Amino acid sequence: MTERPPEPIVWTLERYFSAPEGEDLRQFIDTLQADVDVFGVELNGAAQSGAGLPARLLAQEQIEARLQHLSSYLYCVQSADPGNAATAAALTAEVRIRSAFDASASRVTTVLGALPEEAFEQLCADAALVGLEWRLRRQRADAASRLAPSEERLAGALLVDSLHGWSRLADATFQTLTFEAEGRDHVPRRVSFTERYDYFWDAEAEVRRSAYRGCKDALASVETVLAACLNGMTGARVAMLRHRGQDVIDEVVSRMAIGRTTLEAMMAVLHERRDVLQRYLVLKRQALGLAELQVPDRWAPLGRSPQLNPAEALDEVCDGFARAFPPLAEATRVIRAGRWIDFNPGPDKSGSGFCVDSSLADEPRVYLNVTGSLMGRTVAAHEIGHAFHFMAMEGLRPWRRFVPMTLAETASICAEHLYRSGMLARSDISPGQRLEILGSDLDAAVNYLLRIPRDYDFERAIYAERAAGELTAGRLKALSRQTHRHWFDDVFAPDGDDYAWTTPLLYSTYSNFFNFPYAFGYLLSRRIADIVGEGGEAAAKAYTEFLRATGSMTAEDAAWTTLRVDLTDKDFWHEAFDGLEQRIDAFAQATASPTNP
Repeated sequence: MTERPPEPIVWTLERYFSAPEGEDLRQFIDTLQADVDVFGVELNGAAQSGAGLPARLLAQEQIEARLQHLSSYLYCVQSADPGNAATAAALTAEVRIRSAFDASASRVTTVLGALPEEAFEQLCADAALVGLEWRLRRQRADAASRLAPSEERLAGALLVDSLHGWSRLADATFQTLTFEAEGRDHVPRRVSFTERYDYFWDAEAEVRRSAYRGCKDALASVETVLAACLNGMTGARVAMLRHRGQDVIDEVVSRMAIGRTTLEAMMAVLHERRDVLQRYLVLKRQALGLAELQVPDRWAPLGRSPQLNPAEALDEVCDGFARAFPPLAEATRVIRAGRWIDFNPGPDKSGSGFCVDSSLADEPRVYLNVTGSLMGRTVAAHEIGHAFHFMAMEGLRPWRRFVPMTLAETASICAEHLYRSGMLARSDISPGQRLEILGSDLDAAVNYLLRIPRDYDFERAIYAERAAGELTAGRLKALSRQTHRHWFDDVFAPDGDDYAWTTPLLYSTYSNFFNFPYAFGYLLSRRIADIVGEGGEAAAKAYTEFLRATGSMTAEDAAWTTLRVDLTDKDFWHEAFDGLEQRIDAFAQATASPTNP
């Protein structure tokens, strides 16, 4: 008698909406549109003096919560079923509503900026706005870079058809892209772009390299379209920044809730210590027995841990959490029992993993379109880390649950660290499995601390050159090679990484500079994981307090007040690298041992 396959792990979204074609979704969109129209009425004299602002700010907070609820749902259904026409129509409506709302909200920001100091302090003390002082001060500071209200409205309307339009074209291009790759059976097959990482993470060098070659060939066939999309999106942002008188990095660090001093301190240390991880890559090439290391070998596993089905993979992630930080294990059980997770991979789905939240539903949703490999299990831990963050913020008002990406990625990458720490604490794993886990930890460090800074420098270069004119696909490839060589030196074979500029995240409407927050999150969370692992209940409580503070203060203040960590000090970032060197020494010792199975 054959064993029954496990039941698929599929989420329920009914807490959000019944279906993309449902009447409840249509009514929600219609009501939201009507409320945004009302919100958009010009401020009257009372509001301009500050007397009517509390009610208006409360309305803004609630509309933003509803927009998040809507976009979270639509992102879920689009990823699971990219071709659904009803979802596409709802997404178009969501972009239109959000654009109109943003233009109206900018007028509130202008009024906040013009308030006399005494009136602003009275506003911050209003009982209805308790807990929002930091948010209000940020919004007031943003007023200095706002255009006139009529210009903001025009810009918002134009962005619907420029920034958003180019993004939709890029999404459609990636979703239909396929390439030929060879599996372990040496049989060529057509592979969707979404499936590329299943091949890049394979233990067989030729499987990885075949997929990488096929993927590059496929990207070459659409590079003109993708270059046009990137030029259109970057050009729209450059034009907006120029008219607002903003520098791109100042705008980004404001949005990420960190100071420029912190970013520059971290990047300086990453640059100074990049040889640490280059040393690991040389050791990895030797451990793999390769004459040269190619770009697709960066994620090559150093062993063959079992390929688990989704249920088994989640069991293992939960077990790792239970050994290192039990609250994460409990969150994982709640997520599974509540059907808040979709772990049912398929070639027709898009993306590899994400987590969304809604203060209206008060439940996160985790999406995983990966296999049960060690890398896939790490992705699961990462996304559950996001969900744990949202769950830790339960009961906070919406504006205190809107977290900048720097701190969101700190929580998710911390879960990666804790999962691997829990696995390494097991006594029943073989030396080979231990080596593979240690290698995957260092592979993540390479990704976050070399690849991510490379992408940050690349994106800065795009913005600098785009201000003077369009970039051809050839120029984008040259910039990719240049920044790749700077961060990796000659560790890889000289073909470089021509198509680093085609990562789908670059084409997301809301995610420019979707890079350095991961480096920030990796290093800060490495320190947090150590604190949690060594400090018992007091440390666990401090970490929860940190998570709850992430929507209410800057990254620097959240880290200092709860964890006593100074993010502006280069010594902090250097200390994180000191720990990395110790793990690389352990890796060197493990790979030198002839007893590794």
